[in-house]
Amino acid sequence: MQLRLVPMALAVAASMLFVAPPPGAAAPTPQQDTVGLFDPDSGQWHLRGADGWATSFWFGNPGDYPMVGDWDCDGIDTPGLYRQSDGYVYLRNQNSQGIADIRFFFGNPGDIPLAGDFNGDGCATVSLYRPSEARIFIINRLGDGDAGLGSADLNYYFGNPGDTPFVGDFDGDGIDTVGLHRASTGLVYFRNSHTQGNADVSFFFGDPGDRFVAADWTGDGIDTPGLFRPSDTTLYMRYSNTEGNADATATLGARAWLPVAGDFGLPEVPINARSWTAELVATTGDVGRFNDIAIGSDGLPIISFGYALGFAYQELRVAHCDDITCSASSTTPLFGAMFESTSLATDATRPPLISFYDTSSAALGIADCTNTTCTSASMWFEWGQDESYGKYSEAALHDGTAQVTASESGLAYHLLRSDDTSQWQTHSVATLVEHSRPALDLTTNGLARIVVPGRPIGTMIDDQGRPTVLTYPTRLVLCVDEECSFGLAATPVIHEEVVSGSDIVDGSVSTRRSAHTSVVVNRDSLVTAAISWGNGPGLDVVACADPSCVSRTTSRVDTGTTTGLFVDLEITADGLPIMAYTDPTGTVKVAQCLDRACTTIDRTTIASPGPGTEVSLTIDRTGMPIVAYYDSPAGDLVVARLR
Repeated sequence: MQLRLVPMALAVAASMLFVAPPPGAAAPTPQQDTVGLFDPDSGQWHLRGADGWATSFWFGNPGDYPMVGDWDCDGIDTPGLYRQSDGYVYLRNQNSQGIADIRFFFGNPGDIPLAGDFNGDGCATVSLYRPSEARIFIINRLGDGDAGLGSADLNYYFGNPGDTPFVGDFDGDGIDTVGLHRASTGLVYFRNSHTQGNADVSFFFGDPGDRFVAADWTGDGIDTPGLFRPSDTTLYMRYSNTEGNADATATLGARAWLPVAGDFGLPEVPINARSWTAELVATTGDVGRFNDIAIGSDGLPIISFGYALGFAYQELRVAHCDDITCSASSTTPLFGAMFESTSLATDATRPPLISFYDTSSAALGIADCTNTTCTSASMWFEWGQDESYGKYSEAALHDGTAQVTASESGLAYHLLRSDDTSQWQTHSVATLVEHSRPALDLTTNGLARIVVPGRPIGTMIDDQGRPTVLTYPTRLVLCVDEECSFGLAATPVIHEEVVSGSDIVDGSVSTRRSAHTSVVVNRDSLVTAAISWGNGPGLDVVACADPSCVSRTTSRVDTGTTTGLFVDLEITADGLPIMAYTDPTGTVKVAQCLDRACTTIDRTTIASPGPGTEVSLTIDRTGMPIVAYYDSPAGDLVVARLR
């Protein structure tokens, strides 16, 4: 089915791909719909294929009302726009940038367009819902030539003024009908015919402020509800027209973006058959080390990184991208004595937060940005028991609350927490740790999950003279309160690595034997961690099957004695792990897990402009991965986005 709708405070709606077959012909097989997103501020569309990757293009003007439908009856949903100020309709027959193929006008200012196949002929048309009258006008033809469309084929009253309309084939008969969503209560109700009367089906789904969209999420020929929640930029999909919790979720989009759904006819192309855009974000001097990339509250990439001032000094800088591919950007210097690492945290409620190591005073530094683009920041510094405190840290944000975890050489990991970043509380969460970068992520209720890398404690020679490294195992600290005061009460061992023979340098314990880690937490509070040893056998992913990680699966992602020396792990919009890392040659790679346990993996290489060392990864608002890395031969900062 093709379908769809988009809302603002009201909503637009739907069409369908199931068509009534001619007499004697076999009915076509309905296709599973996918979600798309429209940015009303820029007029940019982001349509997702069945493989989860997005196609992006511009069509329309800021403020236009988006919809999708099969305007040329070829079985593919394509964009449409309704300009409420003058009643103009603009329809395009391809999912690509260009001008409208069909243009006409109808309706009154303030009317809401409804896109669907309202008579079962396999073609979508544009009808209207008039909120002031709670009245539906059905039109089974399209206009052309910038002319008026004329009167409706039929009209009827349904619902209450202010309810949000949507369209879909709710009973699988090949004909789209109209439903309404009452955002104040979550009431969903619809009729299965174009006649006036009470609802045929009604149920509750969603919260106030949700934006409703309906689609055939399972490919069974019946449209069912979906909700886009601006507060957490998540789509919640239900697979039946009944009351209950969502059957699936996908995190994508920005708060102002509007959802659409349909069969967009986009081919499935795996990540290893795709290419990358590669943009040089900073090139003057030796720039790009210690980078971390994230998506700001404006939906655009932002990167923290170092600019070399000398052997042991880096200037902390921030680059803010002007578009989703970072083809243009602006850079701001923030602090002039930084080294070892940066960690950049963002969320939708506040400006970014950056943790770093202040070389000049041997302290953990925290930069609290004063605006979305981080052109300025207030600074906070914290000192530990030795001069190593803060050399490795990671920052996270949750509903405006900031958290930072930092290591202190051979002593402990600490969790710092602040509600306003003017005062920080520090808690020790692990002891006898390796002095390396910790990994931090937060559950949906703001509780920290910290991966504590194992560290070498000595070597053992077996009876054949072969050395074996003895290590503390890699552990997962599960904080059970916001202060993590009881974190050590539940600290499972999630990874152990025994390395022997030629992997041991000079028969001794190398200081580079520390684990490099990254951790993410999904909506079910399940942890996934990427773990590598500096001179170990490769890069592993540990997928926890329960919130306490008692049950877990470990999968080998790649091999090589320094593979994963730098690794950054994220979760795609569909809930699957994806990571960027470097191999022994310095090649930057991306591995996409095709299942949550990462037992099946697709890999791709970012081939240009050159080999990299430090690497970081994020997922943009369209669901596409973006990688920042340091091109070590050239001394440049590179940002690459999948296309």
